[in-house]
Amino acid sequence: MKKKYLEKLGRILRAFGIYSGLAFVFSKFTYNTKKKVYPNGVIWVLGIYFSIFTFSITVYQNRLDRIDLKISYFTRLVETNNKDLDLILNNYVEIKNSLMPYPPRFLYPHLTFLSFIGKTVKYSDIYELQENLVLAVNPFTINNCFDKQSIFFADFSDLKFTNSSFYNVTFFDCIGEFADFSDAIIRQNKYDHCFLQFASFQSSSVWSTTFKNSYCRDVDFFDCDLKGVNFESSDLTNADFRGARNLKPEYLANAKTLAGTTFDEVFLEELKHEHHKIFDMIMETPAVEITAKEFLGLAIMKRK
Repeated sequence: MKKKYLEKLGRILRAFGIYSGLAFVFSKFTYNTKKKVYPNGVIWVLGIYFSIFTFSITVYQNRLDRIDLKISYFTRLVETNNKDLDLILNNYVEIKNSLMPYPPRFLYPHLTFLSFIGKTVKYSDIYELQENLVLAVNPFTINNCFDKQSIFFADFSDLKFTNSSFYNVTFFDCIGEFADFSDAIIRQNKYDHCFLQFASFQSSSVWSTTFKNSYCRDVDFFDCDLKGVNFESSDLTNADFRGARNLKPEYLANAKTLAGTTFDEVFLEELKHEHHKIFDMIMETPAVEITAKEFLGLAIMKRK
């Protein structure tokens, strides 16, 4: 019984080897005494690998060309001063999150095979393509006037809005890590549940604006005019308020935390003697940092 089973298994394996081509390739590694043909299996394997690599690099390049077209469209939107902020941000996010095959590398077979079998990675996560995205975005500072718009679930990380104007714009559940709002005019905006770590509002005029339940760690408010700005339940850990004007202690008192925040010495002395609660918040030990994904996930859970 066992012998019959082994014979049947052997026939199946032989058939598989013949019809899959493995038997033919294996024969190239053995010396054929009848035909006196020397082994040339290495050449065959390299030939097959080269074919796989060529196919993978073609698929990869075609996908890259399509994303380059998206980048060209994005730069045209910026250059023509398109006033639809939602359209601009959606195109930017679409580029960053576009899926690419793994970049095939001839000297790194594992990357080539990952690309060949269809494994994908985000465009913005491929190191050698990050420079393409930076070069596409950074030269085109978004210098425009945006009025009465609502932006939901957008990602404007690393974008530059220097010298732009924002009137009655609402950002909800957005990510603006390292976004640059320097020298901008901001009026009656709302940043609700936004992740703004390392964003810069340096030398901006920010009036009657609310940062509500937002993550404003390490945000640069240096030399800002903060008339009527409220930081309701926002994390202002390590934020820089040096040189800030019209900053009201009562609005700072609404913040979730002020640990490590920096102020001008005169203003800090005022807080120390007249607003003990705020001063104590500044002296607290900073909490553990979280990522944008974790922050937005917690915000969604709280609303359920």
